[in-house]
Amino acid sequence: MAFLIRNDFYTSIESTDLDVLTSANDNVLNDAIETSKLMLESYIRDRFDVSTLFPDVLIFDINKNYITGNKVVLTAEDWLFASSYVVGDLVNDSASGLVYKCILDASGIVPTNATYFELAGVNNSIYDVILGGTGNLPSNTTYFSVGESRNPLLIRLMVDLVLYDIHSRLSPRNIPEHRIQRHDDVIKYLKAIADPRSNVNPNFPLIDYGTNRGVDISFGSTENLNSY
Repeated sequence: MAFLIRNDFYTSIESTDLDVLTSANDNVLNDAIETSKLMLESYIRDRFDVSTLFPDVLIFDINKNYITGNKVVLTAEDWLFASSYVVGDLVNDSASGLVYKCILDASGIVPTNATYFELAGVNNSIYDVILGGTGNLPSNTTYFSVGESRNPLLIRLMVDLVLYDIHSRLSPRNIPEHRIQRHDDVIKYLKAIADPRSNVNPNFPLIDYGTNRGVDISFGSTENLNSY
């Protein structure tokens, strides 16, 4: 899995359009995410601790043994009346956006029926693992905490780089103008934050050079999200 998930892109592009650009192939999307991550790192690695900036988001699997600090995304297909489900299946109740785990083989039974299903969490939501273990559902607050802990600015920058990359692979001579502009704005912003003496200072973790680092005096440093 990668730092970004598909839902991260839906504020910038329709899901159907994203499928067209990637031929509905997640490998194409994940490759573009990795390429864009490496590009972004190349601009800021001399100033910021990139080792902590890009945590992978794993697809939730109840059989996996997670450790504290892991991030998982809970996702499931919509429940269908005509389908049969067996113990362990995850289904999404499209009316509520909640995911349920089948605990008793069911056919034609709605997932809100507590005899056959138990609540697993919110569909397409990201959870932080706060206590390691296996066999636990994201709805169990002893083991999981719901909420977005990734840096929102970093997500925004990455999305624009990825969409430009995908467009350029599909049709390099026909990239939409707004994709080109947003890509250029990202590069301009990355160059600014790479300069420790600029007035642009995002909330990224700085490299700790320890006592061997010389004195670096910067004036007027502030987080400026509007520069991008």
